[in-house]
Amino acid sequence: MKNFSNLSYSLDINNSIVFSYLNDPMPEIIDKLNKFHRKPDTNYLCIYITPFSKDDTIVLNQSFYYKIKYQLLFRNIVCQAIKKETFDPNSFPFSLRNIGIAILAKLGGIPWKLQTTVKEELIIGVGAYKSKKYNIQYLGSAFCFKNDGTFTGFDCFSKSNPVLLAGAIGKAVQTFLEQHKTVNRVIIHFFKQMSNADYQHIQKTLRSLKLNIPVIVITFNKSESSDIVFFDNSVPEKIPESGAFINAGNKQMLLCNNSRYGSVMPNKIEGFPFPIKLSFWSSDPEIINCPETIQELVNQAYQFSRLNWSSVIQQNLPVTVSYPAKIAQMFPHFQAPDLPGFAKNTLWFL
Repeated sequence: MKNFSNLSYSLDINNSIVFSYLNDPMPEIIDKLNKFHRKPDTNYLCIYITPFSKDDTIVLNQSFYYKIKYQLLFRNIVCQAIKKETFDPNSFPFSLRNIGIAILAKLGGIPWKLQTTVKEELIIGVGAYKSKKYNIQYLGSAFCFKNDGTFTGFDCFSKSNPVLLAGAIGKAVQTFLEQHKTVNRVIIHFFKQMSNADYQHIQKTLRSLKLNIPVIVITFNKSESSDIVFFDNSVPEKIPESGAFINAGNKQMLLCNNSRYGSVMPNKIEGFPFPIKLSFWSSDPEIINCPETIQELVNQAYQFSRLNWSSVIQQNLPVTVSYPAKIAQMFPHFQAPDLPGFAKNTLWFL
């Protein structure tokens, strides 16, 4: 733990919990949590050695995972769940590096950030997940970062509601202004094409804050084989180098975001081999008519895909979109109207 996360820690044996009744461990766990006494000025992390996972095929077992997560969040405790099978001595050293990264981020640390000039701009990500069980589309909204990748907080609500979305974005901008006094532009990474109602409500909310700042919206879509794609004929696999992008016309760019770096092809292509499609809109059209600005925005989106703090493997979508989608996927399992305030300022879901 110390080697991988560079954190000093102590084990709280007295508050440790052992449950024996697998069919329903919640009474034992809640009884122990109700007796939990936290020390002042102390951050707590629960290492949960679990017989179940969030992807368990048995719905009841899956529900225990989320119930335990919520009970801990309610008590301002982040949790790192580790399946008991992970402790195989042959594979555990490889799992440990990902676990260490996630733990550091959950406790408020920054495993790595972007090497870029810090600007007074706010990047807000909006992702979604359609719950088949509850038949509701949840938005993990106003997921906020500085331009160097520093996480500043998020909000979450159900249903695709432009008023709630605009309100969450307005609240995020206000919070940013309280901390930084000025904001030069707001960049929104969106999981789908925004509707005119979305644009209008966002602009109306920012005007109500008496802010005359440009808003840039970038929407992300995974392209399919039938869409426009491009290839690199210099390698047998035809996959362009990660980070390459081309203009697809109509204010759209195609960005390759894979695991090929340089001329060397990996033995295994991680993630999504097709390029992702980026579409641009701005409250000031002149901004996205500038090729240098578009190149900057595409590169920023690419760099945010390298900020994945739950794994050392690069993902094909930026965390501004993928992190909100993770939240939206988990939120309905809690069966609660809202998340605890503590949860909105930590990366507990990694």
